Amino acid sequence: MKNYNLLKLKEKIKIFFLDTINILYYIVLYCISNWLEGVFLTQKKVARTIYIKDEQLEALKRLSEKTKVPQSVYVREALDMLLEKYSEQLKFEFEEYFKG
Repeated sequence: MKNYNLLKLKEKIKIFFLDTINILYYIVLYCISNWLEGVFLTQKKVARTIYIKDEQLEALKRLSEKTKVPQSVYVREALDMLLEKYSEQLKFEFEEYFKG
């Protein structure tokens, strides 16, 4: 009986620590998300309408829900990556364009 109680106690402690780690993980993600939004909110933004595939939208929603990072942050990050990729063709340096 003592071994059974000891096993139950160990399992409860294990669950407690896993829950604590999960909570800390989401707190860190929330803080990072808010920090990223704060960084982006200090920059002027213009609203745009874009058309994307249903699969892209669903994947973006799932990613955002899982990481707690807003979808708009991912869209802006993807656009930055695209502009960086084609910066040579656009005849300007991406970093210099956004510094000024």
